[in-house]
Amino acid sequence: MRRSSAIRRVLYSLLDSKLKLAESRPISASALIFLLGFAVRLALLIVTDTWPDAENYELVHVAWSIARGDGFSNPFPSGSTGPTAHVAPVYPYFLAAIYKTFGLINFSDLVKQVVACAVSSLSFALLPAVAQAAGIARRVGVLGGAIGALTPMSIDVEVIGRWETHIATLLFIIALLHWLRHFRQRRLSWKQGAISGFLWGLLLLTSPSFVTVLFGLVAATVMQKHLQTLPTLSYLVTFGVVTAVVLMPWTIRNYRTFGTFVFVRDNAGLEFYLSNLPDAKRSMNDNLLAGAGKFHPYGSASSRHRIQEIGEVAFSRECMQKFIDNVTAQPATFARRLGQRILWMWFPVGEHSIRDSMLPRDLIASVITLLGFLGLYFLPVEIDARKVFAIALFSYPLVYYLIQTTMRYRLPIVWITCLLCANAVLVLAQKFVVQELPEPYRSTTLSNMS
Repeated sequence: MRRSSAIRRVLYSLLDSKLKLAESRPISASALIFLLGFAVRLALLIVTDTWPDAENYELVHVAWSIARGDGFSNPFPSGSTGPTAHVAPVYPYFLAAIYKTFGLINFSDLVKQVVACAVSSLSFALLPAVAQAAGIARRVGVLGGAIGALTPMSIDVEVIGRWETHIATLLFIIALLHWLRHFRQRRLSWKQGAISGFLWGLLLLTSPSFVTVLFGLVAATVMQKHLQTLPTLSYLVTFGVVTAVVLMPWTIRNYRTFGTFVFVRDNAGLEFYLSNLPDAKRSMNDNLLAGAGKFHPYGSASSRHRIQEIGEVAFSRECMQKFIDNVTAQPATFARRLGQRILWMWFPVGEHSIRDSMLPRDLIASVITLLGFLGLYFLPVEIDARKVFAIALFSYPLVYYLIQTTMRYRLPIVWITCLLCANAVLVLAQKFVVQELPEPYRSTTLSNMS
């Protein structure tokens, strides 16, 4: 027993000394996390042989249209469907800049993929700064960043860059980092509101699904008793105005194009419908294997023809009505799928994982989530970060409970679970070594306010 205790103390002391060293060199720690994550993702890019990218989805097709001078249009292959709001604007324009610079050639795909590796790695490199802004020890962020850097969850996003999720995640971290900093300082101003408004407006133009998080954070702000009324009001008004200003050009474009209000993108009805067909499965992969992709305009000539006939917005509304009709006709089936999707969002082990190559990844993701919940519980109740992280974690997935599951839908909150997982690991490591959790620990390690 004594030898075992001594070994545990040596291991913990080694971990503690390394994390203290990282804390004393914050820039070096973040740079190391970035390089670690970048190396892992570049290695996956080489090993998986995904260059050039053979799968070009809606975002890429729109980017091609922009680069060719056809405007924001034609998200589907094999036929023109005209101007679109099927995808949010930021990432297609970003990709279009790459294609305009390097041409519609294979090298542009390589640039896209290297950028995806870098952006995904940068997200985790910011976690030490997030930890400090949250009022918890920087070492929690260092360990959380290392966990995320070493465990990429979606090659499609973090390595290949097929979707906007890596860009949206980075913007989300930056926006939440700014939010945490000024709330911890207990000083709100219209200038901070303007910066936050710009960041959140840009984030919504990248991925409008973050609107649920935004509503939750604004509600929490209004209910904060320790904030002064006038500065808070000034902050919120400026925040709302600037967010609206950032969204306004795209909203006006959509109204002029489609003759009706569209909040950033118009594909919600289509996604809800395809995810809840009478014989639909829980996951996107299973639905594609079962042939559900034949209903999506990407692979369905009849659906593309229908869009050409009645317009994209009308098509989406038509799909929304079909979704409502399916739920009304089979409420028990919908409720069962809903429960499966909620469970999968937090513990993403699919029914087929036991016989496919994704089982290790799925198990790692589930363990990180479980420890993340524990880490959230270990955070002191009095710090605002506990509430902010809880709002982000539990409000972001709400819309995704209604649609088919895929790992990229989880990515924007994976960094939070990694950070909270690191918190749990450090608490449990100290408790495991000393057989009890010392009272000063939370004030000096977990909730370091310096």
